Amino acid sequence: DDSDESRISIRRSFIARDGYKLISFDFSQMEVRVFIAYFNSREILEKMEKEGFDFHSEAAKIAFKIEETHSDFKFYRQLAKAITFGIIYGIGNKKLSLQLRKTEDEAKEYKNIYFENIKGAREFIKSTYKEAKRNGYISNKYGRRYIIPQDKAYVSVNFLVQGTSADILSERMIELDKYFKEVDSHMLIQIHDELICEIPENNYIEICKKTKNIMENNSLNIPLIVDVSLCDPSWAHKKKLILI
Repeated sequence: DDSDESRISIRRSFIARDGYKLISFDFSQMEVRVFIAYFNSREILEKMEKEGFDFHSEAAKIAFKIEETHSDFKFYRQLAKAITFGIIYGIGNKKLSLQLRKTEDEAKEYKNIYFENIKGAREFIKSTYKEAKRNGYISNKYGRRYIIPQDKAYVSVNFLVQGTSADILSERMIELDKYFKEVDSHMLIQIHDELICEIPENNYIEICKKTKNIMENNSLNIPLIVDVSLCDPSWAHKKKLILI
């Protein structure tokens, strides 16, 4: 909050060197997109290719047969979001009910409706749990193996989704490193699904376009979207860049 001088942001300490711009490249809803790719919903995957796609809104519409014009749409979007991340992070009905401020029976019913209408999600989760219990491990789309005790099978979906997301980012960083050597640019830090980079200011728009393209294209062909922001005057101040 720039109006409150008593508040300190460490990110204000990070600024671009002379002749450079500080740019943030952030994967939008990456874990959710990887999750969808695992259960291979063609209906949702096709919609994911469009800029501005919001899975939680789409999941609410598909699962609960409700439109964005409905007066309770925000509740159902939050409901769909809570269930999706509940699945990814392996939380049970009790914890989900606390998040939703509903009874366990209500949470269970919402979850069942979600599974009935988000085709493929239930089957993917069951098969992943079964594989983890049977083998004591699961492998992600890159072949990376995760050892999972049989009584912890509920974490297998989380391992697949978060692990695959991390591997995609590592893969893209390798490709970016090659490109950045050609254009005098630098990756400074990676924070989860985000990269902070230093780009020469005399050509930063074109370099940002190419960087966004490199990050979105991946060997798994998962439709990913990267949001690009200019950090000016510091890392604490982000302004979204519209790259056409």
